[in-house]
Order: sequence, then structure tokens, then C-alpha cells
Amino acid sequence: MLGISSPVHLMWCFAIGALIACVYAFYVKYVTGRLINALIEQSAFSEASAKTLAELGLQAFPYKFALRKSSYLSKAVISSDTERNRFFVPEKNAEKLLIKYKSDRSTVFALLVTLFLIIFVAVILSWVLPPIIDYFKGVA
Repeated sequence: MLGISSPVHLMWCFAIGALIACVYAFYVKYVTGRLINALIEQSAFSEASAKTLAELGLQAFPYKFALRKSSYLSKAVISSDTERNRFFVPEKNAEKLLIKYKSDRSTVFALLVTLFLIIFVAVILSWVLPPIIDYFKGVA
């Protein structure tokens, strides 16, 4: 039976959760941020000025995945037609989206450093936590 049998296991669960949260936050800021920035820089604010992903230079899978029908971004970035997949951001929402998805500090290097630090702290805690727990069990 699987279960959390010690504080060290619990600490590793938190570390894995933090790793997943960091990767997701990076995805949101980096992928969707680049898409929003590209649409705003190209002044794609209406159906007439809508751009395709190819015109924006963002043809990779993550951008197509970000714009899937069930995503939050698909409600903010409007598709002007289904055949050519042209997208635009309504001008009234542009500033709000730019603030939400701004990706100034979201770099791959920052992500890797953060992931390394989380793993490093988890390893240190997995070595330090058992003796501390054993000490307090002996005191009580």
C-alpha cells in the first residue's frame, strides 16, 4: 500500500509539488507571455488585423496547445476564423493580459536554477530531518 510513512516522504511530496508548480508557472509566463506580447506588438487588436501563428513566428506545439479550445487563453485570445487560425487580442483586454502574462524574468536559466535549488534543499532536508526527528522522539 502506498502512503506517506514519514516526514521525509512528506517533504519530498512538497518538493515534487514545488517542481511541478515552477514548471507550470514557467510555461504560463514564457509560452503564453510570448504569444500575448507578439500579438500586441503586431497590433492584432481586431479581426482585420488578426495574425496567424506563422506570421508571429510561433508555430511550435506549445503555442498551439496554449490556444486549444478548453484553455483559459482561448477565452482571452480570440480566433477570427477557424480555417486559417488567425488570432487577435481585443484592445480593451490588451493591457490587462500584458500585465498578467509579462515574461521579463522567465528564462530557461532561471527555471533550471530554481529546479536545482528545490532539489538541493530537498536532498539536504532528507539527510538532516531524520536525526532531528529521532532526537525529539528521544527527548519526549
